[in-house]
Amino acid sequence: MLSEASTAARISAPQAAPPRAGRALRRGTDPTTPSLLLAAPLGLFFVAFFAAPLLILIYVSLHNDADMTRIGVGQYVKFLTDPFSLKVLGHTLWLGIEVTAACLLLGYPLAVLYVRCRRSVQAVLTLIILLPLLTSVVVRTFAWIVILGRQGIVNTVLLALGIADAPLGLLYTPKAASSLRWRKFRWR
Repeated sequence: MLSEASTAARISAPQAAPPRAGRALRRGTDPTTPSLLLAAPLGLFFVAFFAAPLLILIYVSLHNDADMTRIGVGQYVKFLTDPFSLKVLGHTLWLGIEVTAACLLLGYPLAVLYVRCRRSVQAVLTLIILLPLLTSVVVRTFAWIVILGRQGIVNTVLLALGIADAPLGLLYTPKAASSLRWRKFRWR
């Protein structure tokens, strides 16, 4: 009689459904398959428009002639022995170093401030950080012209404080690409 009561209790008790991954494993399929299928179009796009052109570029660069009959590193030797190419490469790498340093100098203290603030202040900081990304490129370009122009905000402040004797050329110059070159300012 005890066995009949326990059997009835087992039958009437609701059974929890096994987890989805558990069912998938019992059927012999991988639970990540649907995720991979969803990512497949992006992966194909990446291969078609990034990896394939990059591999073609590498293949073409490893040929010494325009007909691509002789394999060699002549293109790299030509590039690395040309003074103009080396100058452009040097300027590009230096600009990358400057931008990285500027991002670290501005971003790290902001990140520390963000972590140490209350939630309400974090929300305001997030808005301030993301707001430039929400504006169009044209509006941002005109804003930088207003800020860095000869009669712009930066030059007006520098002249008013006596830091600069004349308006600085912060736009339309080779050095304007990295607008944080502190050595250009003459501190008194």
